[in-house]
Amino acid sequence: MRAGRNDPCPCGSGRKYKKCCLDADLRSEDVAAPPPPPPVEAPAAVPTDPTSPEPESDYWDEFLVRYEDAPVDQQLALLREAVASSEPTAAEVVSDCLVKDADAFRRGGQARELEDLLESIVRDHPDRYGKELGWLAAMRVENAVTCLGSPPREPLLALARLSTREIDRFCDTLDLLCFHGRDEDVVAALEVAWPELRDSPSVMGSTKAELEDLIVALAFERHPEETARLAAGETARIPDLEQLTPVEPELARRVAACRQGLAHRTWTREDFMLSVPRESLSQNLFLLTHLFWAHLRNRVAWPCSRAELARSVVYDSLVRRRAEDPARPPRRKDKLRRRNTVTPRERLLLEIDAREADRFLSSLVLFPSWKAYRAALFALALPHWLGFVSDLGLLAADSWEATLRSLRQRWEALPGILEREVYDPALWEEVRRTWESGSWRA
Repeated sequence: MRAGRNDPCPCGSGRKYKKCCLDADLRSEDVAAPPPPPPVEAPAAVPTDPTSPEPESDYWDEFLVRYEDAPVDQQLALLREAVASSEPTAAEVVSDCLVKDADAFRRGGQARELEDLLESIVRDHPDRYGKELGWLAAMRVENAVTCLGSPPREPLLALARLSTREIDRFCDTLDLLCFHGRDEDVVAALEVAWPELRDSPSVMGSTKAELEDLIVALAFERHPEETARLAAGETARIPDLEQLTPVEPELARRVAACRQGLAHRTWTREDFMLSVPRESLSQNLFLLTHLFWAHLRNRVAWPCSRAELARSVVYDSLVRRRAEDPARPPRRKDKLRRRNTVTPRERLLLEIDAREADRFLSSLVLFPSWKAYRAALFALALPHWLGFVSDLGLLAADSWEATLRSLRQRWEALPGILEREVYDPALWEEVRRTWESGSWRA
């Protein structure tokens, strides 16, 4: 270790190191140090060949510019060109364009050309688009039902086989089929999907319960004689129900009776007050909505699956009201808004006022829980529900008519919202026709 500049010199002269041997030591170190390496010249720049192909990212940037500037029919031609490309990112570009512009193609009268493109992707490039096969199948079903009027069986069964991985998309597709009353297609999809969905730990219990209710409705519809015997208390075997969770025989008999339009008891307003124990109130609501299904099926002449989806949506809206804790201390703004003396425990659960209906509808149509077909069926079924409970003597006629008059003013914008978000003329035209004409009075 070298001595410090002000330390005694190691040679023993008694002088400071900087006054004695420091300069000599520094000169000897400079001599012993290796010479620095010669400078390396940078390689000369290789001239760019103007005829060489452009990088992939530049190619797709130019493709997207051409795509955005092209009319609808030429956009589909460009997508066909991209599908045929062997570039690694072609599938991603095509998928993004289809998700963004599928409705625009339908609105532009290109539904058949869109179906041809989707079919060619699935047929010719299943490996390249393996991750997108679920939404491709769902898009083909939607296109077939809403625009082409053709049977959607092939893509529907493909989606059903992927249902555990694509459970949300599968359920949304079932909503579409139920709204349009495609009972046989719903049955075919559930026959393929249910065995795996039933045992899948990744599917929520509430989703399984809704699918079970749909299977029950379709089974009772397909086996009316066995359902009648079950409703009468006799032993009946309904094959479609053997895969379901075992149900208490008495509850099964009551549900079957309600599906036949036979109430097993006389309902009173006291059966649906919030003061009723929670379990009893839930069962009363469950059975009454099944009786409502029979009303929609027989009096309104809705198809089985459509009536079941409407029943399920109405039941969800009632359960949401029940789930609100009536014992919680009211907030200050709640106190200011309250204008009556009815306590929460005395409220009738069957009466859905305009504010609550509007809030429930908003939960269906606002991002991210976009459920267009459930929202439309809630808007279409609510007048029938209020009239149904009024006919049973559970709701005053003037009360539900006032609710509907208020909702008519609130929901004028609903058809326009549906029209902007989903291309299904039958969907938003029926909602518009019902509320603008006031046909809910019938």
